Amino acid sequence: MTRRPQAIFSLIALLSLFGAAPGCVTDKVTGQKRLAVVQWSPEEEVEIGRKSVPQLTSYYQGVVPDREAQEYLRSVVLEMTTHSVRSADFDFTFQVLNSSEMNAFALPGGFVFVTRGLLQNLETEAQFVSVLGHELGHVEHQHSMLNQTGGAFTNIIAAPFRILQAPLGEGGILSNAVGLAGSLATAAPALLSLKFSRDQELQADVRGVFFADSMGYDPRDADEVYRLFARLEEESGSDTPGFLRTHPVNEARIEKINETIRNDYPEVLSKKDGDFRKSEDRFKNILRGLEATAPSFEKYQKAKGIMQPGKELSKEELEKAKGLLTEAHQEVPTEPLFSIALAEVLFYSEEHEQIRPLLEQAVASYDAYDPEQSYWLPHFYLGILSLAEGDSDHAVRQLEKASTRLPDQPLVIFILATAQEQSGDKRGARKSYEMALDMTPRSSEINQAARERLAALGG
Repeated sequence: MTRRPQAIFSLIALLSLFGAAPGCVTDKVTGQKRLAVVQWSPEEEVEIGRKSVPQLTSYYQGVVPDREAQEYLRSVVLEMTTHSVRSADFDFTFQVLNSSEMNAFALPGGFVFVTRGLLQNLETEAQFVSVLGHELGHVEHQHSMLNQTGGAFTNIIAAPFRILQAPLGEGGILSNAVGLAGSLATAAPALLSLKFSRDQELQADVRGVFFADSMGYDPRDADEVYRLFARLEEESGSDTPGFLRTHPVNEARIEKINETIRNDYPEVLSKKDGDFRKSEDRFKNILRGLEATAPSFEKYQKAKGIMQPGKELSKEELEKAKGLLTEAHQEVPTEPLFSIALAEVLFYSEEHEQIRPLLEQAVASYDAYDPEQSYWLPHFYLGILSLAEGDSDHAVRQLEKASTRLPDQPLVIFILATAQEQSGDKRGARKSYEMALDMTPRSSEINQAARERLAALGG
């Protein structure tokens, strides 16, 4: 068994790991050379982004399992990428994530995302293109990569080692798995802590104007959407929307957009409204669908606010959360997040009869969209439920799916090992326990429990 040295957390180890070296990188948009601690190839950027996708997707509650919305918006984004200076560097991907938080981002390597919460606050397709064009601008300028060379990238690799901080509890890991899973699902990826400088934001804004104009939209719609963000920032108080935590809005940025249009795209000012590309009916239908389900998601958010990970819930709180989620589920029975959250409440209140049907309904909703894109959480809960019921073979199958969708997480791997051991697969159990050891510090309860099981298995 190979142990991961502590040196992996140092920048020197990272340079060695990725075969990179200090020097200058050329901005493909401006042609200017910039000094960087590390130089990255496109393949290395893809690998960095790919490693962050599972945890980021988990944090934003999986994908929206709506084929029409995903396919149409993906087609718009992929059309955008044909105008990108980095279109030949990697294959861009796009997904709508099922979070009420307002956010949009593009990871290194061209992994592009927008949340349901941000999407439902937009009014036109031009606004959507401006916002996502801004995110593509960060990828084109390699802003995340440049910011990570200062040490933030170390945290991305280290994050899985620090995910599990909660104790297993006196009742053992299985009896505490639901609460621990809630903590794991809400663990923020390290990339979300990155902040862009004022100049980087302005550069990305300019690219947002470029993409909107290149596709025939009115780039002045960016002005309107950023004024919306500015109002939300002013109204938010301490609860700043996610997009605004990493992309603060001010009048200087809005003026920069207008200045860019005046100086670089003067023909826009002489065009009539009918000369610009408008929102397709499919885009309007997506917004209408989001508007229709918004009241149900508000109930879901209120219930999730009650069910904070690690919080001791009173009987009254459980009943209130259960009532809100029951209403939301009845209103939109195909929404998997409602099914999963209602199953969580029933776990806590020990009403086990309906848990499996709810979780299977959630999995079916994802399978109807794309089985490969299902959220890890219902598979994890089905796994621990099957373990509790003595069906270790079914538990292994579900936990393997959970670990595939959220890899490198010690809690999932440890419980998978437990299921493998109970099913008689000692070889698989040893391998999984050893993986859990590699992912956790020696002092952690997961590490100690894995050592005990390996000793019992003769490993």
